This record gives sequence, structure tokens and C-alpha cells, in this order.
Amino acid sequence: MEVKNMELGVSAAFLRAFRAEHNLAGLTTEQVKQQIVLEESKEWECVYIKVPKVYSNKHYLGEATVFVSHAWKYDMNDVIDVLLRFADQQHDGKEIFFWFDVFCVNQHTHENHTSDWWQTAFKKQIKDIGKVLLVMAPWQDPIPMTRAWCLWEIHCAIEGKIPLSIGLPPNQRDAFQQGVTESFDAITKALVRIDATKSTAFLSADRDKIHAAIKATEGGFHGLNVQVKNHLRQWYLDTALELAEQMQDGQRTLTLMNIAASLSKLGDNANALLCYQRCLATLGERHSEIPSIYNNMTNIHISMGNYRLARETCKKSLQIKIATLGEGHLDIASSHNNLGNIERNTGNHAEALEAYQRALQIRLAKLGERHPETVGTMYSIANTQLNMGNHAKAFAMFENTLRISLGSQGEHPDTAGSYMGLANAYSSMGSYAKALKLYERSLNIRMATLGEQHPDTAITIGNIGTTLIQARQVAEGRDKLQRSVYLLTRAVGAGHPNTQTFAHVLARANALLQSGR
Repeated sequence: MEVKNMELGVSAAFLRAFRAEHNLAGLTTEQVKQQIVLEESKEWECVYIKVPKVYSNKHYLGEATVFVSHAWKYDMNDVIDVLLRFADQQHDGKEIFFWFDVFCVNQHTHENHTSDWWQTAFKKQIKDIGKVLLVMAPWQDPIPMTRAWCLWEIHCAIEGKIPLSIGLPPNQRDAFQQGVTESFDAITKALVRIDATKSTAFLSADRDKIHAAIKATEGGFHGLNVQVKNHLRQWYLDTALELAEQMQDGQRTLTLMNIAASLSKLGDNANALLCYQRCLATLGERHSEIPSIYNNMTNIHISMGNYRLARETCKKSLQIKIATLGEGHLDIASSHNNLGNIERNTGNHAEALEAYQRALQIRLAKLGERHPETVGTMYSIANTQLNMGNHAKAFAMFENTLRISLGSQGEHPDTAGSYMGLANAYSSMGSYAKALKLYERSLNIRMATLGEQHPDTAITIGNIGTTLIQARQVAEGRDKLQRSVYLLTRAVGAGHPNTQTFAHVLARANALLQSGR
């Protein structure tokens, strides 16, 4: 069989036979390499697939069709489970052959590749194979997201437009299903932790060369982080929806609500509304979760600029809550907060402030000052004070929300909001240099956690552009505004108030540049 080692892969039949022949219980892929692969190939000092008992079996080897990306700390049985499940799910009639480095690399030697090799030959080898399968565990803090090799493999797949699949071991699929039933916060936290600059490798020389290759790419470390987070974010959501369809009605509804909340946070409002509408159809109007669903739908309508629909869902939520819970209940605060958002966005600032203060009074009493919902209401009050020209009150409130957010949540989207609020306040006072620094901090967090396609990220870019123009850096500001309008048009449409606001500022910037001012 004359096939280059890099292109030679092992079959599902080989994996089953290897597991049957060896006791793999409790062994990591690294331990399998050390205790089995090196031992059984030492007579020839060759790659394991060239060991005669393997190489001579026509059912074991073939031209590689799937590149396996894994971590050496993984349980070998878990990895094999993922590979076999992937092979069983292929329905095109073609046999799968896995390029799995445990077996397909000569473990008796270590090739000292240059950073150029990672940029050229390695990328070509992955492209020639045609598919990448990433084995991921644990689901809420994946080891591959901390390993330089794995991150580079993911980058090569995405940049080369090569199909990239992600597989969870069976125990992790169960844990993921349980996790998304309870909350989606773990997903946001997992995305926040991804940072290619902190990735490691077993050999520091490999790490340094991969890092050099990353730096040489167009986007550098930041670009790689964005690539990986965008792909992983979409996979989390797709997998959660797939699992939800397999659940019973009650559990499915709870999961769909969590998915909808996550979709909304990630800027996919249309699909979030569809999830909530599916929940309404399943539960009926008298279910205890209905007010919360209406409340969440109100938030989405507000973010999309659909204030008429927002009022409708908000009033439905508030009526049900008051009738069943009474005025002082915590859930009433959400409806008051939403009414405040509607009034503020339609220019009724005094009415908005009154509604927010009712919400804040309840949330302070029930949740305390450090709770994210309390901080969110404080942030809304600060914005309203700023809109009303009460700058001193606005500054004090923005600084308080930033202090609390940093202390309780760190580099979280809510913290990004506090940075942006304070930046808005400085911008309104003409302190553009201070405003730009705060906007940049907000943007860095939102790019890392939400991605560039999220409306909040686009708004931050637009605010930076507007402030640059105010600071007489018109050309640079115009570029930022073009990007903001493009992203907002894709995310929420050309007719959305935010899109139109930045489009108007962009037109003014173009006019200034044309006039030479």
C-alpha cells in the first residue's frame, strides 16, 4: 500500500480491533502512545500503522478522509467512541479513514518544523484530507481551546473552508444536555475563556512556532480567537437544538427557553423569537412560565426596534404577573424595566425613569446591589439621566455599575455595557479621548464574548466612529461607521433605528470629507 503517512488513515474496523485487543480502561491517548504504540512498534521504530500486523490487514487502512484533532489528556476510550459514532453517522456509503496522530505519526521521532511549515505544508495536508473532526471535552471548558496544536488545526479548517465537525464523548453529551436544560451561562463563560495567546503545547518549541504562525496570519491572535469562538458558538446552539428535539415536552420547553435566551444574547433575535413562540404553543396561556416568555419576547422586540410589538407583549406579561403575584414580586420588576426601555426608546424619558426606579426598588430589595439584573436597571437609569441632561447623576451611576460589574463578573458582556455607558457620558461632555479608551475596552470584551456580528458589537463600533468624527478624525470615523452600518444592516435590518442613526452620521462624515473640512 503506497500511500504517504500523512495521507494514511485508520478505519473504524481497526479502532474496534485495537480496543478489543488492548485494555484501554483509564488510559489517556498519551499513555496509549507510551505504553502500547511505542512498545509494539519499537522493533521497527516506525509509525504504528506500518507495524506488520496492522499494515498487512486490508480492512484497517486507507487514504485518510478525516483529520482527528484531540488533546493528549483525553481518555482513549472516549476518543474512540467519538470516532466510531462519527463513522456510524455517515450515510454516503463511503468508508471513513481517520488520520489519528497516535497511530499515523512516527512516535519514535520528533520532526522540528519551522513556522513556515505550519503556514504552508500543514495547511495543505489538512486540506488534502478534506475533513476535520474535533474531539471536545469537557463541554463547558474544552481542553482543545487551550492547546496550540488544536487551535491551529481549527484555524486551518475554517480558513480553508474545510468541513469542521465537533464530537462529544457519550458522558459529555449527557452532561451537555443537562447543562443546557439548566442554563446557557456556561457557554458564554466557555467562549470568554478562549485566548490563543495563552495556548500551550507539550513542547515549548512547538508552541513558539505555532504562535509565530498565528501571528503571521492576517488577523493574528485576535483573528484566530474570533474564528474559533464564532464556530464554537454556532456548534453549541445547533447541538442544543438537536438535543432539545429529543426531550419530553416539559424538559424541551425549558431547554428551548434557555436556548432562546442564549440566541438573544448572541444577537440571533429572529430564531430566539421562534423558540419562544414554540414554547407558547406548547404551554398554553395559563402556564406559569408564560409571563417570563412574554417578558423575554418584549426585550427582543425592543432590541429590534419593534416598539409596538414590545408594548403588546410587555402589557400581557405585566397583567398576568400583577394578577397572580402582586405588585412587589420580583418578576414585576422585569415588566417595569421593559416598560422603561420602551418609554426611553420612544423619547419619553420621565416616564422611563419612573418605570426604572420601580424596577430598581424591587430588585435592590430582592436581589441586592451586585446582582446582574440590579446592575442592568442601574445602567438604564444612568442612560436615562444622561438623555435628560443630568450628567452628574449619570456619571455617578455609570461608575457604580462598572465597579460592580468588574467585581462580580469580570470581562463579561454586562461589563462591556458599563464601559460603553461611561464612554457615552464622557463623549457627551466632549471628553473624546477618555470616551474612545472606554469604547475600545467595551469593544474588546464584546468581540471576545459576542462576536463581531452581534448588534451590541456593531453599536460599539458605531459609537467609536461617531466619537472619532466629533474629535475631528473624520476619515477614521467614517471607516468605523461603514463597518457598523454594514453589521447592523445584516443583524437587525436597514430600517432599525440604530442602523438609521449611524447611517445618518455616516452620510454627514462623507459630506465633510467631500467638502474637505
